[in-house]
Amino acid sequence: MGLIKLDSEIKGECGSSYIPFGYTQPYTLDNPPSDDNKAQFISVKPTVFTEASLDKNKAKPAQFQVLGEDERPVSNLNGFYYIFVNGYLWREIAAVDNGCLSEVDLATEFGKNERSYSGLVTQTILLPKKTNGLNCEPGSLSDPTVQVAFSIAQWSWLYIVSLGGLYKDDPRQKSANATSPTHVEDQGLADSLRNARCQQIDLAVAEREGQITIHDPGGIALSLLNKCQVIFLQLQLENKKLTDKKHYDSGVLAYQAMLNDDLHEKVMRDHYIFPHRTSMTPIKTKKEGYADLSSGAKFLRSGAKHLDKEYLEQYLSNDKLEKYLKELPIAQKEFVDFLQDLNNDSSLTSKQSDYIGLAPVMNDWVALENVDYLFGFNFITNVLNMLSIDDVSTGVFRPWKEKLPAENERKKI
Repeated sequence: MGLIKLDSEIKGECGSSYIPFGYTQPYTLDNPPSDDNKAQFISVKPTVFTEASLDKNKAKPAQFQVLGEDERPVSNLNGFYYIFVNGYLWREIAAVDNGCLSEVDLATEFGKNERSYSGLVTQTILLPKKTNGLNCEPGSLSDPTVQVAFSIAQWSWLYIVSLGGLYKDDPRQKSANATSPTHVEDQGLADSLRNARCQQIDLAVAEREGQITIHDPGGIALSLLNKCQVIFLQLQLENKKLTDKKHYDSGVLAYQAMLNDDLHEKVMRDHYIFPHRTSMTPIKTKKEGYADLSSGAKFLRSGAKHLDKEYLEQYLSNDKLEKYLKELPIAQKEFVDFLQDLNNDSSLTSKQSDYIGLAPVMNDWVALENVDYLFGFNFITNVLNMLSIDDVSTGVFRPWKEKLPAENERKKI
């Protein structure tokens, strides 16, 4: 007796999702096979790493939403999980609100760049543990290779194809919407790209823990970039509070004119004295004096004597501003480290051996269709803009801090 297909049509809130589950040997209820002789699937809850430390204890359900001009999410989408089995795409699942998941029916959405989800909302994913003929030639039960990727942006269809696409005998590609190619000519290249982008799931560990934790370097990078941008914005707002003070401009002018280091710089000058009234030859000595002896400098120094330096520095400074000036280079370093696959000067692969770096994820963005690919270029532009910010570009006036040890330490970060 031949094999029987296990394809299933799962009802959802907005339609049905057609999912192939491979093949099975026929059997009767009176003579069922043992667990070792039938297809097996496990149910797991997916989470994503949310911090550059890659602390698994801090992993959470996907939470990434684009805000509109009213500062409200433009949709309830948080990203997409892509599940490859034996080298080919098996399922695409949308991460929606509150850690919930909804299937994208690839039978109806096949070939589209914008694919809608319509499956029943759940919080777990079914993964194959032992199958027959799932994305491979049917024959006997075997342990499948399962790879999973998470992306905050929905992949373009051609990008999916470049990673392997659907299996050649996948019944979903026979849909009326099947107008796009599904196979790659260079399978070796597809395997290389997919292995660089997706995590291979240890099914035994996944079954034992009841969850899988997926890398999200794109989400973490955007989060770190946003942290830098928020700190810089707060810094600018606090600096504006200072510059809006009634006497701020005159205070800066007075400080620059009368309290600058050059004006009060001292040097050792030759000094001649006559030891006695009757001495005919002077004695040459050294005496400390101001470097600038011009009449203008003398006038400004005389004015400086009447300034309360401590009060003026307090008037021109702000504790919150100092706080953000300390936080910004720390946030910038954390961001730069992450871009280089580092955290606290340690390689991220030393923290998680299956770490997926940011470089493969950039392919997700630049491979988007139409003008959506600009998402990747916009990210790069924002990165360059943020990392170019230094003390000069902040526009903050605080020259009295320059020689302090704490200031030197801040700049070394």
